[in-house]
Amino acid sequence: MSIVSRTTQNMLTRRALININRAERRVLSLQEQLATGQRVNRPSDDPLAARRAVDARAEVRKNEQYLANISAARPYLQETETSLLTTTNILQRAYELTLQGANDTNSQVDRAQIAIEINQILETRWSRPITKRETGISSAVPGLPLSLTRPCGTPRVRSRPLFTTAIMKPSKRKSVLSSGFR
Repeated sequence: MSIVSRTTQNMLTRRALININRAERRVLSLQEQLATGQRVNRPSDDPLAARRAVDARAEVRKNEQYLANISAARPYLQETETSLLTTTNILQRAYELTLQGANDTNSQVDRAQIAIEINQILETRWSRPITKRETGISSAVPGLPLSLTRPCGTPRVRSRPLFTTAIMKPSKRKSVLSSGFR
């Protein structure tokens, strides 16, 4: 026994309309892609491609933020590098003077002059006010240098010199000069 199916005119018309509507949606989709220049205009067009596009945009924003952070940090890093190089040079000169002062061929007057120069070098570098940029806090009294902050967070202002320099003769261990800032 075979089943006979009957195709009516109504069924043919309905199938033709469905195919026309499908073709019209495809034409509209292609026209939208041409107009926008994008293959995916809404997530329903291609969910996987839409997700990739969202991820790519997030990655671009993250990279732009990294570049902005680098640009913002560069002046601080350059300032820090300059400060460290200056400090290194100053300490190198102080070290050279210390070695020169430890030499037995120097007189007491020479050693006193070396000690004074070392104190001047170190005082010049360390007596300048520390800025808010370097510490993250501002001085309680403008123009006065900050040292480490106290546990309560208030700055401690130095009222005495920073360094004490003593040059001793290696053989006699006698202090020639003891002065400086503390």
